[in-house]
Amino acid sequence: MQTTEQTKLQNIIVELENRYPYFKKMDIYATVSDAYKKIHSFFTPVTDNELEAIKKIAENDLQLS
Repeated sequence: MQTTEQTKLQNIIVELENRYPYFKKMDIYATVSDAYKKIHSFFTPVTDNELEAIKKIAENDLQLS
C-alpha cells in the first residue's frame, strides 16, 4: 500500500511525464527522486511547500536537458 507521500510524488512524476513526453519514464523518475533527496529531511513528513520545491527542481532539470 502506498503512503500519501508516495502518491503525491507519483502525481508529480505523471504530470512531468505528460509535460515532457520525449524523456524516458526512468529519467523523469530519477530526476524527481534526486530532487526529493535534496529537499526532504528523512524523518519528517513531506510538506506541500517541499512538494512544490521538488516539482520546480525536477522541472528545471528537465528543461535544461
